[in-house]
Amino acid sequence: MSTTKIFAIRPRSTALGQLLVAGSFITTYTLQQALSTQRQDGHRLGDILVKRRDLSELEKQTMLNLQEKLIQREEVFKSEGDITQRLGLNLGQLLLDSGEITHQQLDSSLAKQIRQGLCLGEILIEQQLLTPIRLAHWLQLQKKLIRTATVTTGLTPKNTNITADKNERNLQRNFISGNSVQGII
Repeated sequence: MSTTKIFAIRPRSTALGQLLVAGSFITTYTLQQALSTQRQDGHRLGDILVKRRDLSELEKQTMLNLQEKLIQREEVFKSEGDITQRLGLNLGQLLLDSGEITHQQLDSSLAKQIRQGLCLGEILIEQQLLTPIRLAHWLQLQKKLIRTATVTTGLTPKNTNITADKNERNLQRNFISGNSVQGII
């Protein structure tokens, strides 16, 4: 890819507030309120949003990680693969980056995924590394991060997280009905 193309598709904005709005983490109104608070007390925007409970600490941290990757955009756009791979937004990488699972647990789960053809989320639940509710939370966060990356870069993922949408709906339906989580992911 030539340098011209890299800069032609650079992110529109890497400001944290704009990224949070782009990913539907917060509204424009919430951003304006938080920025006003920031001007008054000088605290960091992410910390203000967490304190106000507009954002969880996990959402803040994963968004800051994405922001850093978008700032280093040349490397992201030079690399091959889907935007979720380029930015480390696949479920396993998000869980690993957050400390939710270890490298060994991820490697073991991915090996099982290849052998058995199951979804990673199902394996993580089966191995009791995640609960169905925690998995649903992670899938929701992943969707928002992918949406943010898509809006800010202009690139679209090959699979716009249809699987995450389907898994999330199945988890909700089975949780409400009291059914087992086996086979829903």
